[in-house]
Amino acid sequence: MTLRLAEPVHVFPDCRLWLASFNHEQSASVSNMEADLTQAKLTSRDLVRWQQFRPEAKKRQFLNSRLAVRAVLQQEFAEAAEEIQFDSEPHGRPVLTSREGTIGTQISLSHSRNAIAVAISNSKLPIGVDIEVVEKLHSEALRLIAFHPHEQSWCDNQTGRESDALATLWTVKESVWKTLHQEHSIPIASISIEFDGGILSPRVSNPSFADTVFRLQLFTVDCDPILPDTLRLPPSFSTFRGCVAQRLSPEQPDRMSIPVSEGPMAWT
Repeated sequence: MTLRLAEPVHVFPDCRLWLASFNHEQSASVSNMEADLTQAKLTSRDLVRWQQFRPEAKKRQFLNSRLAVRAVLQQEFAEAAEEIQFDSEPHGRPVLTSREGTIGTQISLSHSRNAIAVAISNSKLPIGVDIEVVEKLHSEALRLIAFHPHEQSWCDNQTGRESDALATLWTVKESVWKTLHQEHSIPIASISIEFDGGILSPRVSNPSFADTVFRLQLFTVDCDPILPDTLRLPPSFSTFRGCVAQRLSPEQPDRMSIPVSEGPMAWT
């Protein structure tokens, strides 16, 4: 199994996006699997999750994502990475821990097929990342599950690129949702994307986050953006689109707004 790790991209102050992939050659060797498990340094919680995955491809994808996190930690922390573990809190928020307890660095993880994205930040502001490979059936399922009528209308206006628009909005919703991990459950359907004055703005119907403001950074790899101000990352190992979100504190009113289009856009 060969890991490819791209150079980090700075998306926000003190926040970096790492992209990784594994080749499609997957060895069934028990010794190779055991070596990967040792290298990934799974916590007891993640080890149980890995054992429960079916089929084998899901087990491999999960393990690959943890191997990618280990590679990122080695780049970020050098020798100190050996003392750091990737774990998750009971309600699902991913955290980095050491012998002394939780460390202040924020982290978020997403994977789609063989591609993996890791967002890591030295700030205390919660972050979230999501990547998606565009597939028509998958996009249609997302339309039925989580999208509001005004969002569907906007996507329908992207003539010929409806699936791209749906996938883009999904990555925004998913990345924003990841910044909201709390002890109480917040359904992703409670996140609505508003298009006020040509600006894309996430809104959360939960009273605890009704006035919350988010920074957003959309990005694509080897495919055309659907919205302006999207980072177009160079072709490398896969084709997908994604979003990094950061939940701002009330004392930090600055934001990164995303202009939106009302119809199809021409890109050169």
